[in-house]
Amino acid sequence: MKWLDQRSWLAYSAHDEFKGSWCVSCLLFLTDREKESLGAFVKTPFRNYSKSKEKLDTHETTEYHKRSLDRAACARAQLANVERRIATQINSIAMRNAQGNRAILPHIVDAVLLCTKQQIALRGHRDDQVQFAEPPTSNEGNFI
Repeated sequence: MKWLDQRSWLAYSAHDEFKGSWCVSCLLFLTDREKESLGAFVKTPFRNYSKSKEKLDTHETTEYHKRSLDRAACARAQLANVERRIATQINSIAMRNAQGNRAILPHIVDAVLLCTKQQIALRGHRDDQVQFAEPPTSNEGNFI
């Protein structure tokens, strides 16, 4: 139990199939390719408790373990800082766009209603400008 308190990355499984000590950060944050060549703490449980101090210290100094701890810290930061999450940022942009559109929409509706009540066309007097790409005339339409 003392080892588990000293090292936050260390976990113990009492399950018959997986009984032993495991490195949680390596298990969760290393890719399958990175795990291929690894043994104790990652692919197999650590059970040789007579050499535990030496093996724990050795595992802590490996590059792949440090890399997994960095990835775990990034994941914790993402979970802790809700405002910086990508989904939250996208939602806030969509909300700003919707608010801007809501501010513009009443003006568009008013213009359409005015043109409709006064029987004024919403477009210019020539429909063939778009088809033939002629230069625009001075009358671009009442709606515009």
